[in-house]
Amino acid sequence: MIKLNSKTYRWHSRANVHVCGFCFDAAGNMLRGNQLCAFFAECTDAASLVRRAREANGLFGVVIEVSDGLMAATDRLRRYPLFYNDRGELSDMPQALHSYGEWDEIGLAFYRASGAVLPGHTLLNDIRQLPPASVATYTSGGWAISPYASFLCTTSEQRACTPQQLDEVMLSVFRRMVESLDGRQVVVPLTSGNDSRLILCMLRRMNYSNVICYTVAGADGNEYDGAHQAAEQLGYPHYKIDMRQDEVRALCYAVPEDFDRYYRYVGALTNFCWLYDYVAIRRMQALHLLADDAVFVPGHSGDTFSGGHLVKADLRADATVRDAVRRMVYIGNEYEVLPEVREVLREYFSATMQAGYPVYSAYQNWMVQHRQAHNILNAIRVYDYCGYDVRLPLWDNALYDLFARLSYAVLSGCRLYTGYLQQLFAPYQLPVSPVHHGLSWFKIACRKQLKHLLPKPLLRRLRKTYDPIGEEMLSRPLGDELSRWLGYEHTCTNSNELLLQWYLMRVTEGQV
Repeated sequence: MIKLNSKTYRWHSRANVHVCGFCFDAAGNMLRGNQLCAFFAECTDAASLVRRAREANGLFGVVIEVSDGLMAATDRLRRYPLFYNDRGELSDMPQALHSYGEWDEIGLAFYRASGAVLPGHTLLNDIRQLPPASVATYTSGGWAISPYASFLCTTSEQRACTPQQLDEVMLSVFRRMVESLDGRQVVVPLTSGNDSRLILCMLRRMNYSNVICYTVAGADGNEYDGAHQAAEQLGYPHYKIDMRQDEVRALCYAVPEDFDRYYRYVGALTNFCWLYDYVAIRRMQALHLLADDAVFVPGHSGDTFSGGHLVKADLRADATVRDAVRRMVYIGNEYEVLPEVREVLREYFSATMQAGYPVYSAYQNWMVQHRQAHNILNAIRVYDYCGYDVRLPLWDNALYDLFARLSYAVLSGCRLYTGYLQQLFAPYQLPVSPVHHGLSWFKIACRKQLKHLLPKPLLRRLRKTYDPIGEEMLSRPLGDELSRWLGYEHTCTNSNELLLQWYLMRVTEGQV
């Protein structure tokens, strides 16, 4: 049984095929709606759907009714989540599926550790979701899940690439995207980081003028100043959203039923919801800055593609399974260090290493499958909720395949990406943000142990002294609600931890 919410992702149906999103065909033509239905219409079994999904370059979800059951597929990032249960029900919202309401212990462990569940899981035991780059089939025998792509790469599959070759790919990607925009307004969430400024520079190279930028900023002026410099140099309007202002902060709770719908939609039994982009969009709507058909183009990907995660983890070319698990546990899991998470990670890295993949490649693949596809991609569902289209040019298949096959020597120190940005930014006199080496896993482990020894009230007071964009202030009403539910003052030390616990409270209460 299919339970698709047509208002959620604007699903299109043609005969037995249901699609949302878009993809580009081999000629660079954008396919959506009936054209996308036609693209998948020839799929009659899992093998043909796998072939089509591999060819589809875009952000899409597809569900196909066949004579003996159902088939479904997600793109490489599962941009449009699909959920299912053992009854053969499938939906784009897990709340629409029948469930006994029992916790999924592994999903819950990963949620507590990282803010998002393990790929393929939800917070409930009898509801699953399609992992990124997967095809699912349902027959009388139940569900079968098959992956069709990954970011894994053996040493024999590695390819070289120069900044000039990367530029050729980048130009083709952005030409394809710009042509598909058809002159619509582009909205760039701009920071002082490299990725969003890359988006802006490429739009300027394409002579695309219908662009506005916004930055969520507050007391710390560094983020806004770097973003404003880029927008000013490139000639694009730039707006600052300051959540410390009363009229801005009030937008989060101005319409309680809207916020309720928002957190249920974004949470989807998989991750906590974020507040600042929700408030930013509502603020820009109140100021009449957004066109009805605006397209948001965030710059998500650089840390993964560039090798930035390897740099932050100080993961070497000859890293062992133990090295990768330690770094993932202490660096990749911000909130808790749980034995269940450690064991899943150990099994994953051991299996990929036995299959012939270097540990650093497996580390990169995990970041794509878990962090990028869940923590990051779930955050941009706010744009869908508010009724806007999204493009992710830095996750075009051409760039995905290129970066997945780079050697460790090229990824080390983000050499290719940084070298390319230096060439791209130079004509606009923009500096390249340096590659930051994070604390070692051992120092982070010691710091986490120290945090457990310090009184929670002291940690909270220390944290409240640093609130650069007003998140702590914005989330305070949710903290008060959490404390009332607990019967004592909550012990969360930052806004993300608070949002994590608050959403878990709502799930516990059945308010999802």
